[in-house]
Amino acid sequence: MHTFRSLSLALVGMILILACTGCSTLKELAPTSKDTSHITEWVAIPIFYRTNRAKKPDSGPFSFVEELSPDGRVFGVKNIVVPMPWHDPISKEMMDKLGWQAIHLEHGMGSNEVPAIPGKTALADRELSDKEIVPTFNEYRQKSGTQNALIFAHGCCANFDTSIERAAKVAAVTQEPVVLYDWVSPVGFVHYLKNETLVQQELDDFNKFLINLGKVIPASSTTLMGHSMGAMFLDNGLVRRCERGCQGSESEQYREVIFSNPDTDARSYLNHQELVKKNAKIVRVFFSPTDGRLKNSSTAHGGYPRLGRPETLLPDLCKLDGQDFIDVTSFGFGHEVPFTIVGDIHRTGKVSPDCGYTLSQDGAHLYTLHKAVASARERRLPAGNDLSFNQFHAHHEQCRCP
Repeated sequence: MHTFRSLSLALVGMILILACTGCSTLKELAPTSKDTSHITEWVAIPIFYRTNRAKKPDSGPFSFVEELSPDGRVFGVKNIVVPMPWHDPISKEMMDKLGWQAIHLEHGMGSNEVPAIPGKTALADRELSDKEIVPTFNEYRQKSGTQNALIFAHGCCANFDTSIERAAKVAAVTQEPVVLYDWVSPVGFVHYLKNETLVQQELDDFNKFLINLGKVIPASSTTLMGHSMGAMFLDNGLVRRCERGCQGSESEQYREVIFSNPDTDARSYLNHQELVKKNAKIVRVFFSPTDGRLKNSSTAHGGYPRLGRPETLLPDLCKLDGQDFIDVTSFGFGHEVPFTIVGDIHRTGKVSPDCGYTLSQDGAHLYTLHKAVASARERRLPAGNDLSFNQFHAHHEQCRCP
């Protein structure tokens, strides 16, 4: 009886923690600002996706509800419009190869508005079967000329529209074809534990997905990226892969593994990080000691630190060769993906001087992002430019990701 009472009190305490932190955390979980009033340059990007969400009744093929699909997994490709990366524009040659469509507006739109795609896209929106998704994406990848592919697993408490938008922003800054690994993730921090359970239920499927993908697309051309709770998929899948045989047929390393604001247990990761590292040429962890969302997650998990907010475990985590920890606190995006920084480092191994930030090395495998006094882009703005100083900063604040 005493044990039952203790468990009941613990459950009530957990609910109160989730309820009390929910309001502040919802802001952390929200996508980047959609104040589009100063944006005139956009890009439409085809994003391939796999989801286990159920289709919304009597709606189009790309509308989903927060319930498991009774038909199993659903696959497809959909063009998503996001702001063009302002500090490092994509070349026309690359746009043509990727089948991306530039959209230019004479004037910015109203807040929260996104322009329609003019005319036909190079790759039409459509659903795909489970047998079509990988070869169709592979054909698109080969035509793009990059030969690279990026698999993006989104985080907790995000609907399909938010997740595919994030995937498109990842594509824009990395300039690579992207597949979104989408999963049922009910919105709201009060559903946090439900989200975590749904991840655990999907781990086997993600593992099979990676195996099937590896039969067609070389690991050496593939980047895996997990945001927030989505990092759990990568962490578990890579450990399993190494246990199956890091020295065997699956010894080929992934091009890169990216953990962005990872919501996984830091101690558990420390215990098996060498197994994760054996799977990739480079592992990069983007973290922040002030991530409010991960502070709440740590509280919900008994006070143990999360990988994206490692606290006292950071020195031990930074000892492994081929694995870098990058503190992106100064970027000011809280728990959101630091898109611009992730894209720059992925493509060039450094931060672009036009981004307005610099990167200092504070240890063998520890880096810190710093805001520059003025970005090169700001210094180049001529007097009388149509974009006023204040407008530029408003544009920069919401466009930087991208």
